[in-house]
Formats: sequence, C-alpha cells, structure tokens
Amino acid sequence: MDGGGGGGAAANKRQNVYLEVARLIEQLKSEHEEERLNAMNNVAHIAATLGPERTREELLPYLNEGLGDDEDE
Repeated sequence: MDGGGGGGAAANKRQNVYLEVARLIEQLKSEHEEERLNAMNNVAHIAATLGPERTREELLPYLNEGLGDDEDE
C-alpha cells in the first residue's frame, strides 16, 4: 500500500486525464486555428471529464461566447 490514500495508478491516470483536458481547454483559447480545431474535435472528451453540471454551467456558455466572436470576423 502506498499509505497516501491517493489510489496509486488510478489516481495517476485520473490526473493525466485532467491535465489533457486542461490542455484542450487552453487550446480552445488559442490564436492558432489548428489548435482550436483540435480542441473542438475533442469537446466530447472535455464535456465527459467535466461532467454534466460543469459542462452546462461553464463549457457551453464559453463555447457559445466563442462562436459568437467568430461571427463578427
């Protein structure tokens, strides 16, 4: 046992998933079109990791705001 209560490999895998999602969220904000496109292609993964409540309250409003910005260009 690791004694830290962290869950060992499972906790490490969870942390890696969260880091990947954090990277994808940063890509949503990128000035580079390819990075934003990559993040949008993975939006289902982002939403699954955030869960229904955070997706509804945070991700969807952010995406709506971002899509509105593109219409002005």
